[in-house]
Amino acid sequence: MRTIEDQFDLRDRLQDVEDDLIDAGKRHVTIQGSEGIFEWAIRGAADEPADNVTIVLIEDIEDVIVARGWGDIRVALESGSMSWAPQP
Repeated sequence: MRTIEDQFDLRDRLQDVEDDLIDAGKRHVTIQGSEGIFEWAIRGAADEPADNVTIVLIEDIEDVIVARGWGDIRVALESGSMSWAPQP
């Protein structure tokens, strides 16, 4: 079960990732995790080609998602949105 505290914690962690991506000049990326794939796009850039990037922080975030059995997620952030889906 996702508590509101869990949701806020996940959003805060993903917001840190978004901030780093914006600082790096990224607009649309995919991030390969060990158990799934993250996709982030700034608003208006979802149709642009996605860069593949590596982010160390993402492993800890993915561990939380998998450990809690959340499955697919989509989180609205300040400038865009982040999704995660398990690998088939």
